[in-house]
Amino acid sequence: MKVAILTDFSYLPSQYGLVPAVLNQMRTLRKFGVQPDLLVMEGFKNHPDAAKVPSDIKVVNATPFMHLFDYQLGTPEQEYPVGPIGEPPTEGQTAKTNFKKQVQLATEMYESILPAYDVVLTHDIIYQTWKLCFNQAMRNVAEKHPNIRWCHWCHSAPQPRPDDPQYPHSLRFTPMPNSTWVSMNDALAQKLAEQYNIPRKRVAVVYHQIDLQEGLNLHPLSAEMIDKHNLLEPEILMVCPTRLDHWRGKRLDKISIFAAQLGKLTTTKLVFLNSWSAGDEAKSSIQQIKDIAIKAGMDEGDLVFSSEMGKQYLNGVPHQVVMDLLGISNVFMLASEAETFSLITAEAAIKKNLLILNDDLAMMHELYGDTALYIPFGSDWGGRRTTRAYQPNEQAFMLDRAMGVLAELRSNKVLGSQRVALQHFTDKWVYENQLKPLLIGE
Repeated sequence: MKVAILTDFSYLPSQYGLVPAVLNQMRTLRKFGVQPDLLVMEGFKNHPDAAKVPSDIKVVNATPFMHLFDYQLGTPEQEYPVGPIGEPPTEGQTAKTNFKKQVQLATEMYESILPAYDVVLTHDIIYQTWKLCFNQAMRNVAEKHPNIRWCHWCHSAPQPRPDDPQYPHSLRFTPMPNSTWVSMNDALAQKLAEQYNIPRKRVAVVYHQIDLQEGLNLHPLSAEMIDKHNLLEPEILMVCPTRLDHWRGKRLDKISIFAAQLGKLTTTKLVFLNSWSAGDEAKSSIQQIKDIAIKAGMDEGDLVFSSEMGKQYLNGVPHQVVMDLLGISNVFMLASEAETFSLITAEAAIKKNLLILNDDLAMMHELYGDTALYIPFGSDWGGRRTTRAYQPNEQAFMLDRAMGVLAELRSNKVLGSQRVALQHFTDKWVYENQLKPLLIGE
């Protein structure tokens, strides 16, 4: 399947808007095995912004260079202010558009290029008043080549359908053959169907997708772990940077049991970013922790150790990986029996994790007060040892506390919004659930 992304881009401004949305779509398609061509306006390749396009993407001059006019302001025969591409016009600088000539030039160029593609993705070309000449040119090609499927992204607010729209304005309210309109939400989709007088089923919903690796500058290991272990899928993601040589003092067994209880209530994954993991004793410790978690009810696939990502990570991962994964987690537990400050807890707080701390460490109350949740895990601190016995048993006690944590999490709008965005607005989810079905015509 040959796919083209048809634009009238003459350069690629970095501000939020249409360009970043198109580039994210291009990266998403590439990531999942679809190699689109990027179709641009003549002159694009000579602009410094051309270097922003990945080298393996074919860039095609498909749109003739011309000054575009906002025909919403008048008729094609009027004079309009013009200036160099990307710059405002100087006073008195005007030109008279020749709409028919523009359509002819665009049609000739589209006709020489677009029939080579199975699917053409457009962005606001069928919608904007500035682009009516390209709108008509697309329709000319579509009528002559019914084998091309068109998917038209509409990024702007819908317009009320006039009673008697006049040409060329009527192009913004007229159906086009072999076309699906694409909206970013269902509310807009219904309005687009009304604007173009088409059935609602001809309007697909495809969210804007976030490329986490590009947008957040993720470390390659972070991206690999996210993809391999599906870390964006669970409602609760716990990340625990730790060392294995003192795992009992760090109470990794308690963290595992608690995560297992959360897993009985909702989808949960626990990631240990473990260091000091090279020897046989460390391997034995990992297996013991796994056994404890599984016995408490956790699926083995929901428990991740970073040391198992490769020999180079047996003694730890780069700090960027720690911060990357804390940025997508939402629950952080520190159950250690002794701490003086815990830098990692501060980092988890900065990354907006819900903190669950050891109630038996006074310094945790001093540092975080009532901004955290507390569970008693016992302590061995300041020459005094405290132990805890849980009633009626440890799992039942932890399950009760897990219910409280889940309630707190679901009432927190900031963490709730984070989860919605990570689960539904990232490239993998959007591609598999919305973009791929659109491309294959489901």
